[in-house]
Amino acid sequence: MAIIGERNMSLRLAYVTLYDPNDPEQWSGIGHAILQSLRQQQLQVTAIGPLRCRLGPLKRIAESVHAVASRGYYEFQRERIVGWDYARQISAKMARDEFDVVLSAGAPIAVSWLSCSQPIAIWSGATFSSLIHHYGFVHGNCQASIRAGHRMERAALTRARLLLFASEWAAGSAVRDYGADPTKIRIVPFGANLAHPPCRGDVMHAIDTRSREVCSLISVGVEWERKGMARAVDLSVALNERGVPTELRIVGCEPPRGRALPAHVRLCGHIDKRSSGGEQRLGALMAASHFHVLLSTAECFGIAYCEANAWGVPNIASDVGGVPSAVRNGEGGWRFSISAPIEEIADFIAAIHRDQDRYGSAARRARHEYEQRLNWATAGAAARVQMETISGARHD
Repeated sequence: MAIIGERNMSLRLAYVTLYDPNDPEQWSGIGHAILQSLRQQQLQVTAIGPLRCRLGPLKRIAESVHAVASRGYYEFQRERIVGWDYARQISAKMARDEFDVVLSAGAPIAVSWLSCSQPIAIWSGATFSSLIHHYGFVHGNCQASIRAGHRMERAALTRARLLLFASEWAAGSAVRDYGADPTKIRIVPFGANLAHPPCRGDVMHAIDTRSREVCSLISVGVEWERKGMARAVDLSVALNERGVPTELRIVGCEPPRGRALPAHVRLCGHIDKRSSGGEQRLGALMAASHFHVLLSTAECFGIAYCEANAWGVPNIASDVGGVPSAVRNGEGGWRFSISAPIEEIADFIAAIHRDQDRYGSAARRARHEYEQRLNWATAGAAARVQMETISGARHD
């Protein structure tokens, strides 16, 4: 165990994930970002993942049975026997070294049945209950999988000594739906997934040089319907109708086949931030934009909101799911009811865009949100403090 005052001693962390945490494509890059942020905190982090489903024959039998007996999608990985096997895999890998804390990121089911001497922490963006209701999975999954999912989630949240959630929304579900102890819950928002975040000077310059003649909107998301791209298009039309010359750039997805778009809407396709020049290209689009519009119908948090704030771009968001913890009204942007008329949102944006002092202040507050809350250095530091507390260790 670490000794007080010895800087070379650090928390030894078993980082458990179902997926490969070194792959930035998994879980929207969040698991990889968490891994990097913890290592930057000088923690000794050992990645234990991906975990494998080693019960192939049993899985095929169970799926065949449920295909006949059940209505809806069946998830074998929610079964208790899979959780037991995950626990065996984790225990075998942990036996090779010594650890102070076990952290499961993004998949509480991995530690649902894990028995170990180390305290368990979970860092997540949602609970199973919040996911199946918020995203409508309750209508697609079979009842057996829903019951099994609740059972595993409750077991994991009960077993853990520390629960880190990205939003108040997810934390509320843990308490309300699973009886989680509120005293072991902490809110630690996610950060912007940028390998090379823009420096403050570059962002201030971008804010000051944005066009005064044209209102530039950007929408970043991979699902046209869920991310509310149609409403973003309607919003750009409404602004033009109000005499505010507006252009909209959509990054990450395309409209349904046959959907015609106005001439002022430009599709930028998928931009891979890991590719050569990908992050630079997305950054250039953000730097030139006045507002990031993402009127999602369902959202656990929204990493794109953090990235917009990194560039000093205020968000225009729907007040759904965990978004209130990512977009604080008047700070990182503004949230609107999912049923708010587009005309109302357009009037709001037009008033801000026409007042350059007001807009400049809003853009600078957005950057401040990134610097103070929505970055991985801040998140990693907060997680480290909480995990040191449950481990009984104290470090410089």
